[in-house]
Amino acid sequence: MRGPKEIRSGLGTSLAPVWALGLAILSVLAGSACGNMRIRDSEVESTLPTKVVPIIIGESDRAAVRRILGEPWLHSDFWRFDLFRMTDRATAVAVMILPVWVGSDTVNGYVLVFYDERGAVSDRSTGVVEGDNISGRSFVASAGSSSALISAGDVTFTVDGIDQSPSVYVSTRRRDEFLEQSRRSDSQCLLVLGCVGSFCETGIVVDGGPPRALPGAYTGNAATDDAGTESWRQLWLAPISLAPGVHRIVVVPPKYTTLEAATELRCAAGEVLFAAIDVRRSDRMRWKMPLEGEIRISREMPESLQDQPLVIWRDGVWLVPAEPGR
Repeated sequence: MRGPKEIRSGLGTSLAPVWALGLAILSVLAGSACGNMRIRDSEVESTLPTKVVPIIIGESDRAAVRRILGEPWLHSDFWRFDLFRMTDRATAVAVMILPVWVGSDTVNGYVLVFYDERGAVSDRSTGVVEGDNISGRSFVASAGSSSALISAGDVTFTVDGIDQSPSVYVSTRRRDEFLEQSRRSDSQCLLVLGCVGSFCETGIVVDGGPPRALPGAYTGNAATDDAGTESWRQLWLAPISLAPGVHRIVVVPPKYTTLEAATELRCAAGEVLFAAIDVRRSDRMRWKMPLEGEIRISREMPESLQDQPLVIWRDGVWLVPAEPGR
């Protein structure tokens, strides 16, 4: 198994590096009152495109890809993808009048490989994200480099530009195949949640349990948007497996807001239900923003949710089985 490469850098104790850093800071101050200056680039950014050159679409299989890139960071035979992550560090000087701050960020390079039904590579894509950790915002990175959206075949990997959380979602075609398979279950029912309004930063409580975030949308930039100018917002559906029976669903509002929205549902084994969650701002002038909303339960997919892909993994947790049937 090939481990991630990490290169660490720091300031030495001799005077030469100190003078070099001082001259760098002065040059930044001379050009602008505030800003960032990169003093060490990450090797991931420069070498990642060449790493995927030997991977030939239509010819390379999963074993060949893993010989080239090592063991995947995330993978699934059922969903037919491998996701690889390579890690390095970059160092920058940040100047905001005074004081001067020197920091380094983890730089994660990702390779997403999608396989066809024969096991051959069908598509591949790459992206680079800067951030101290997988769910922590970068202090050095620009807005464009702290998010990513990379797609290969029916699978898309994202790192959100707001909370830096990573997610994997699949196309509506694979979504519908999975929902049809879920209807053959003899032990569980499936509730598919979707946000239909502009306000998706809510949570869900099922049967009085702990709140869970509703992964309602990705916000950030596409991996190909190097300048960070293309704003992207992708709504998606989130599945929850439930035991057959009666369940109470409550929408949990974000901090500094108020909201009352709840409903009850009854499901049988093998049944797939859909919950369209519509939350709206009702008054922007109060300190605690009041929200109003509703949860609409249906047995057929509402038209408002039909174009939304299905999120299958988020921030280290599979929302669906990684290998259904195993």
